[in-house]
Amino acid sequence: MATSLQLIGIDVGSTTTRIAIADARMLPGGAAGRPELGQLEERLRTEPARTPFRGDALDAEALLALVDGAIADGGARPGAFFGGGALVTGLAARAPNAAAVVDALRARVGDAVVATAGDPRLEAWLAFHGNAGALSRAAPERRVLNLDIGGGTTNLAVGRAGEVVATGWMWIGARHVEVAPGGHRLVRCSPEARRTLGRLGIEPRAGEPLSPRDVERLLDAWIAVLEGAVTGAPGADSDALVPAPLALPAEMGALDLAFSGGVGGLVYDALAGRALPPTTAYGDLGIELAARIARSPVLAARVLVPEGRGRATVYGLLRHQTQISGATVWLPGDQRCPTGDLPILGSLGPDASAGEIARLVALARAARPAGAIVVRGPLDGRALRDLGRALGAALDAALGGGLAPAPHAPAPHAALVVLLEQNLAKALGGYATEWGRRPLPLVVLDEVLPHGAELVRIGAPRGDLVPVSFFGMGP
Repeated sequence: MATSLQLIGIDVGSTTTRIAIADARMLPGGAAGRPELGQLEERLRTEPARTPFRGDALDAEALLALVDGAIADGGARPGAFFGGGALVTGLAARAPNAAAVVDALRARVGDAVVATAGDPRLEAWLAFHGNAGALSRAAPERRVLNLDIGGGTTNLAVGRAGEVVATGWMWIGARHVEVAPGGHRLVRCSPEARRTLGRLGIEPRAGEPLSPRDVERLLDAWIAVLEGAVTGAPGADSDALVPAPLALPAEMGALDLAFSGGVGGLVYDALAGRALPPTTAYGDLGIELAARIARSPVLAARVLVPEGRGRATVYGLLRHQTQISGATVWLPGDQRCPTGDLPILGSLGPDASAGEIARLVALARAARPAGAIVVRGPLDGRALRDLGRALGAALDAALGGGLAPAPHAPAPHAALVVLLEQNLAKALGGYATEWGRRPLPLVVLDEVLPHGAELVRIGAPRGDLVPVSFFGMGP
């Protein structure tokens, strides 16, 4: 019998905020017998709303009212979502009150991940899956570069056969230069745009207009950097504008391009010959940047048109951020899982030494509220037994040996989370705890793949099913 769950995606960007809510059917016996989310049925997809600011700070009251309204319109209950995610990105992530906004969002989205993209490679990964993932899987021979261009950053991800193989990002986006709508009278200029203008000999002054020539020269500089990401030849401002260069694998060959984000959607309008909004209608340079991209012989060549353009990150969050563990989960006797963002401290193979196991378990024990380790590679019966017993002994030692809980006493909040690729969680947890005779603060989750993530968030168990979300993607 399929179970109905709700997922949420919230993308708070430099310019716009998007929210999506969907119902998912959880099927109890998918591939290899593991539970999986079935086809999603959209409940709500908001139109892009202007991200509210008060000066450099986010207008928390207005933003949270926007989120609360969407949750109510979607017929959902705050805090009841099974998974998905909320992401604060670009210039919004740099707002002085971003952390407080993230804390307020956590109470509204239940077991979904909430993060600021201090490293926008996560956003690049999500945007690829939300925008170009289906195209990439349908044509595995293609090498697809997704350029997610918003208000503060351009996030880059290259994938093949649906898998992201490289990510990067740059400080190029519509709202680095804010102007009075309808003209180019400067309202605010980001430090990155100010440095580029300074290199061009232009001194921007709030309240004064940028000349058409000044705007063209700035756009020229941005286009050169964007083209350099595609061709591998860095533009003149790459050092200042590209904190995380896209390292293309040597064998990648020609790239197909896909665009997403607010500027990305305008690029598709321009390529299709549709009229763009009036100049600076949004109070920034996004319209002009999109028009220039559409005229670039490098950026306008080999362009794919995904179905979900402009909704990439919010749909990547909703569809791809949450995995399900549940085929053979091992939970403590009180069924409690650690909450918060748990660091993934390292990985163990079937042949890991006792010293390696003890080192990672000690690190996990020192983490608050817990730490996670990944077990990789196939485990046969003997390797499974030996690894389980070694994990139990190391965790017992880290707890102080005789200070471990007495038999049948409630286990303390889990201090160690083990993530398995195989559906062997109950067996591994059983060997570690002598099949429950030695209660230990241990959670083992099956068939979950971190894909290079640095942090894991575990949701509240729903029966034997546990939502698991990964973030903090590496390069």
